Amino acid sequence: MLLDLDHFKNINDTFGHDIGDRLLIEVAQRIQNELRAEQILARLGGDEFAFIIDELPNIHVAQVIAQRVLATFDNLFNIQGNTIHCSASIGVSVFPLNGDNKEVLLKFADIAMYRAKNLGRNQVCIFQDNMNLDFQRKYQIELELREAISESNFELHFQPIICAKESNKVIGIETLIRWPNAVTSNNPSEFIPIAEQSRLIESLGNWIIKSALQYFEKMRTIVNYDFYIAINISSYQLLNLNIVNFISKQLSNHNISPDLLVVEITETSLLNEDIITNSVLKELHNLGVKIALDDFGTGYSSISHLLNYPIDIVKLDRTLIVAAESNTKNARLMKGINKMLKSIEVLTIAEGVENKAQLTMVQNNSVDFIQGYYYSKPLSYDDLISFVGLNN
Repeated sequence: MLLDLDHFKNINDTFGHDIGDRLLIEVAQRIQNELRAEQILARLGGDEFAFIIDELPNIHVAQVIAQRVLATFDNLFNIQGNTIHCSASIGVSVFPLNGDNKEVLLKFADIAMYRAKNLGRNQVCIFQDNMNLDFQRKYQIELELREAISESNFELHFQPIICAKESNKVIGIETLIRWPNAVTSNNPSEFIPIAEQSRLIESLGNWIIKSALQYFEKMRTIVNYDFYIAINISSYQLLNLNIVNFISKQLSNHNISPDLLVVEITETSLLNEDIITNSVLKELHNLGVKIALDDFGTGYSSISHLLNYPIDIVKLDRTLIVAAESNTKNARLMKGINKMLKSIEVLTIAEGVENKAQLTMVQNNSVDFIQGYYYSKPLSYDDLISFVGLNN
């Protein structure tokens, strides 16, 4: 079994490395308390521990033991007067079912542990053969990503955002990355998480920010009225305090007012109520950059996010729009959400609007802006300039 603490870096950054080290000692003690005296526990390095459970009658017992270890993390840690919540992810491999030597068993336990993290963390995952195929695919994509980042082998497309009250008027554009020459996968929903997990997201994210603002500066010499540009920022980027200085410098380099930039974040970025994330968002907001909360209505929605973070815009997820189109109760719910958001001076964007019925429905429900294929798919820079020229 391999156990890796979840978001341990945040604890070090928030409380300091001395507290982090003492937390590791306490974690080791809690694990040891759940094992028999003759069973082996080792710290492999950093915040990763390995333990060997022998003579088990079946895999189910391994699952029970791992869950029992995780349950010890339900109790808060108290380190030098600091109350700390910490969870962990555990991957399990079994001899001889998954391998007959320590190298293979460690590798497969590691793969299972990362699957547990990908599934949401704070859980146990037992290795299965298909995980190795997934691992090999992700490894190949990571190799291709490294090469593509070094050669800037990506493209940016832009999807118009339309004012609901002034039909066809472009109020903003969302920046979307494309990887046209990818061999294994050109799907952002697959390669962006891999970039995050492999810590390539900072380099890729910085390229997106810099390139998007370069394009936007060029657009503003052609289009003679103001609209904003939105750029998606990963939760991993929000854990880097340097992101504020980088964005500020890029805005200055390209002579762009901060109030013309919208940083889009997903609600999953806020689930851990991270102190650093909140600090970064507040610094960006103080700079004049606006913050948009993406994917609102996908199951994570929390009113506390609107109260605790400097949110200027909420993007209503397409699933909410589709549900409201087909069900009167859902339509009333969306109307209530819009009314609530207006009461706290938060603007709304309806995402994924694809037909006239959806357009009419969101307009009747007082949505501020509209985005979707009804008006336009994501466009290349040249096609965007043509679209803006025709619609403004």
